[in-house]
Amino acid sequence: MERTQAVRACSRESISVTLESGVPQGSILGPKQFIQYAEDITRVLEKHELLYHLFADDTQGPPADVPRIASTLTNCFTDVSHWCAAKRLQLNASKTEVLWFGSAVNLSKMSPSESVVCVGSTAVDSTTVVRNLGVMFDAELSMREHVSRVAQVCFSICVGCDQCALD
Repeated sequence: MERTQAVRACSRESISVTLESGVPQGSILGPKQFIQYAEDITRVLEKHELLYHLFADDTQGPPADVPRIASTLTNCFTDVSHWCAAKRLQLNASKTEVLWFGSAVNLSKMSPSESVVCVGSTAVDSTTVVRNLGVMFDAELSMREHVSRVAQVCFSICVGCDQCALD
């Protein structure tokens, strides 16, 4: 099946080009085809001795010794960038997140300078909350952010219904 792509900005459109690779976003087979296409990234992660979880468009791994793992992740991201380039993919540094898990006390002991992970020349700041498969995880695994958002959605639905005792 031949597919094309063009870019539209305001009222202007680029010329249409034929796509030689890729999977249509939102297609039923898309996630499975992408996993088959990208499955060999496991070799890159194993080379750096990382434990990981693969999802259709996401990879996760656990931290250990902060400076060592930050350095390992930076080196791994370099190899992942090379792997992506070989597959005609691009690792998006602006969408890359690092979340360090720990108790409030241990997290407060972490030096921001020793926990920096780089994707190419871009330093990825650690975040305190990430969304994974619809669940909001915070660094302390308290689930406060997730519970707060779920309650907010439930309350907004409840306020709009006719039969709610909270109206």
